[in-house]
Amino acid sequence: MYKIVCLIRRLPGVTPEAFRAHYEGVHAPLALSIMPALRSRVRRYVRRFPDPLAGQVDFDVMMEMWFDDKASHEAALADLSNPDVAARIAADEAHFLDRATMRVFAVEECDSLLP
Repeated sequence: MYKIVCLIRRLPGVTPEAFRAHYEGVHAPLALSIMPALRSRVRRYVRRFPDPLAGQVDFDVMMEMWFDDKASHEAALADLSNPDVAARIAADEAHFLDRATMRVFAVEECDSLLP
């Protein structure tokens, strides 16, 4: 399994509720229609709480995309690089998320066995 993580921040002036509603109701279905190689997709919305150890969280959602392998991910990137597709995604993202602050990276998971 090949996993990509995106840290995404909402645009200033967009409420957390409006951000989530647009993401789930409009953007997620659009992305799923464009990336057939996607195996799974999970959004983890941040719940801020007062804790001095928590530090400052500067994103609103952590999105994970899972692909069967790196080649499947590269196929999805090829789909996304199509100018028409890229324009559709960018036009939708302009409504609710701050593209300039988005961070995208691959991760390798390491499970711990608990007693």
